[in-house]
Amino acid sequence: MVIGAFMGAAVWRVFEPIVPSMGHNPAPYVIIGMMCCFGGISRAPLAVMLMVAEMTGSLSMLAPAMLAVGLAWLIVRRSDDTIYRTQLKNRAEAPAQQLLAGLPLLAVVPTSRALARPRLVLQEWLGTDEARLALEDAHVSGAPVVDEAGRFEGVLARSSLAAHDARDRTAGDLADSGAPTVSTSSCLDSALESLMDSPLSWVSVLDADRHIVGTLSISDLLTAYRRELLASVASVGGLGPELGAIEVEIRDDSPAVGRKLRAIGLRRGVLVTSIARGGEVVLPSGDTVVLAGDRLFVLGKIDDMTGIGTVTSARGTAA
Repeated sequence: MVIGAFMGAAVWRVFEPIVPSMGHNPAPYVIIGMMCCFGGISRAPLAVMLMVAEMTGSLSMLAPAMLAVGLAWLIVRRSDDTIYRTQLKNRAEAPAQQLLAGLPLLAVVPTSRALARPRLVLQEWLGTDEARLALEDAHVSGAPVVDEAGRFEGVLARSSLAAHDARDRTAGDLADSGAPTVSTSSCLDSALESLMDSPLSWVSVLDADRHIVGTLSISDLLTAYRRELLASVASVGGLGPELGAIEVEIRDDSPAVGRKLRAIGLRRGVLVTSIARGGEVVLPSGDTVVLAGDRLFVLGKIDDMTGIGTVTSARGTAA
């Protein structure tokens, strides 16, 4: 915002002496500069224009700002580089979203099926020495903290107890009240996003009254997903003796290499759910190009995949 404001003021300063129509007030150029710079690099031009318009209390700049912000957004899109070096292009590039692409059943599995009993719950009135001893006895790096009514107050990590000013404070004082949590009414796709944001390897699972009903870790999530997947495969396998989930590895000499998924000759009734490529999971579409070494996760019949690649595993099938 500051960089954009100074850029707008600089444009006015340079052109005002030679272009009489620029006016004697730099404020409009400062406002549009703020919109351009922030709207372009944040890849949210419409939201930024409305935000700055509300900050300034005027909508008169929206018309010229639309042209300026549009040009800025096109420049950023073409160069694909901003001062935010780790900024993602879109939500689909987030690690949690990439995992969701390869684990589609997460959106239908309730969190309540995956949670585990908390190994330790700390009371907010505990002193640092008592809290440290409880964490050591339970062999955990952190634990949820609750108040006298049993409601969630935050998460206390063992590293927080090592602070020089922690000795005279309680567990409630040192607990991170902003730690990610998961609701029992949510599904595992939401839980996965919370896990990705958690500094620990688990999150607390709360009911509607913010009481702790359990904890959820990555291993708990994957165990529940595998259980749900096996149940789904079993139901799919019941549709026919040769139908099930298949994993197909694309060989270097496969005729599918270098061709789009819609053009590799898949038979009707074959569904490619995801593609494992290196260390990433690709959500396939008809325009996805198949590469050597890809592992395709398919619902269908083994016979329908003949010639496409090597079947490395199959569940719920006659094979």
